Amino acid sequence: MPVVFEMSASYLRIGELAGLEWSCVDLDKGKIHVEKQFTHEAWANLKTPNSRRRVPIDKELLKELTLHRARSPGLLVFPGPSGAPLRYHNWHTRVWAPLLKRAGVLGNFHMLRHFFVTAMLQAGVNVKMAQMLAGHHSAAFTLDVYADALPQQMDEAGEKVAAVIIAASGSILVANSPTLH
Repeated sequence: MPVVFEMSASYLRIGELAGLEWSCVDLDKGKIHVEKQFTHEAWANLKTPNSRRRVPIDKELLKELTLHRARSPGLLVFPGPSGAPLRYHNWHTRVWAPLLKRAGVLGNFHMLRHFFVTAMLQAGVNVKMAQMLAGHHSAAFTLDVYADALPQQMDEAGEKVAAVIIAASGSILVANSPTLH
């Protein structure tokens, strides 16, 4: 379960994963319908109205979820050991923290979501699409929180802007134009 669970973390919050029922996973169409969550030991409304959404399942995750479905016949996609909803604190202490320790990584489960949304933006996914898939209330929030700049992007920024300006002007000699003197 950990691999499938962690792969699913890309779009979903931990409470949305804990409350995810098989009836909300359309393996034929490759979509997850996010409709509810289990958080703080109880069923709760989703974080925002935009949290109610449909997210695509990539081919690798679809393959893993199909195998996982055969092994998990119950109501929940990611149940706790007793079949009841996963309790985050217990799961974090028993599974997630030891996994991070073995990997030599510090952080929390939300870092997977942060990484994924940042990767979407850096891959050129439209910010409005990233906002919708993440279930955020605004594209501005998505950019403010998740659009981490990488050092190489700083180096590339000047070259990209220059290329646009050169393409628009048709020449790199615009500054030498006699009309500018």
